[in-house]
Amino acid sequence: MKVETQKKIDLVMSEKVEIKRRHDEIQWLQSFLKYQENLVTPPDYLCSWARHLARRDEILSYKEYCLLDIPADLKVEGYVTVTPAAAGPFNMRSPLTFRNKDEQPESSHHTEM
Repeated sequence: MKVETQKKIDLVMSEKVEIKRRHDEIQWLQSFLKYQENLVTPPDYLCSWARHLARRDEILSYKEYCLLDIPADLKVEGYVTVTPAAAGPFNMRSPLTFRNKDEQPESSHHTEM
């Protein structure tokens, strides 16, 4: 169990580093484009802008598919009730209960998992 858990942690951490790297690359691309704004001629700037858009789209099209392949180590047996700490405009007015599909709900406000 420890080995499998460590593999999952390593995979998630690897994806985190990759996402951070892509974020930093996009930030660098944007700052370089800003730098070129007053340095190159308008036609050259438009070419740079087009290359910037293409590269940014390429970076953003990357999907973290391997994260979807990580099975959960936990499952809900019984139910979990989530209750807001304080009433507010974005909080639910009543508790939200998550139940297993096989169980019968005790109240009308539930969500199956």
